[in-house]
Amino acid sequence: MISEMDAKRSAEAEVSVRSFRESKYADWVRDILSHARGAVLDLGCGDGAFTRPLLERGHAVVGSDLALGRLAALKGLGAALLEADAVRLPFRDRSFDTVLFTEVLEHLPDRSAQREALREFARVLRPGGRLVLTTPNRPVYRPVVRLWSWFGGQPPDPTHFSELSLSELRALVAETYDIVQVRGKFGFVAWPPLQRFFAGRPGWCYDIMVAAAPRPGPGQP
Repeated sequence: MISEMDAKRSAEAEVSVRSFRESKYADWVRDILSHARGAVLDLGCGDGAFTRPLLERGHAVVGSDLALGRLAALKGLGAALLEADAVRLPFRDRSFDTVLFTEVLEHLPDRSAQREALREFARVLRPGGRLVLTTPNRPVYRPVVRLWSWFGGQPPDPTHFSELSLSELRALVAETYDIVQVRGKFGFVAWPPLQRFFAGRPGWCYDIMVAAAPRPGPGQP
């Protein structure tokens, strides 16, 4: 298991070698943003691929990342920015209407940390709120990235410590949430008809999105 300090070092080092830009898959981006409401915590905001369109849509946004270099690049956009650990969020209960967690779940060190993070998100979400997360689909992602690296493409991300399959992801989220939507992103060709076909077949896809609503805890309405 990696330590919190190791995770931070990895996040900071990643800034110099990887850049997460807004997706060219317009329908994927639209679907993710369609679940956003009210005050949004964009956790693991990276280069602001979703921070920017959220602000443009009029949402109050808090952008958070372990990599201070990424946060520095987002200054002046209009979002509140801070460094935060997903398993120990520095926010009061029921602070947000939406938690956005795109391409970050796989960077947590193990399933235990993933469970802790999902429980923290439920804690800071208001009644009727939404968690929207995306993460690679391990059975497709791993062979594709290996194949791509053989042809000179970007090698596998060394900070992917705990990738999940579709069934593992569903089971993990369902421990704390009611699942609202699951969809896939094919991730190879951005041709809309092809993407629409695979959106409903997430088990075949490179990436998976889950939108979910937290179940009330004991004594909560």
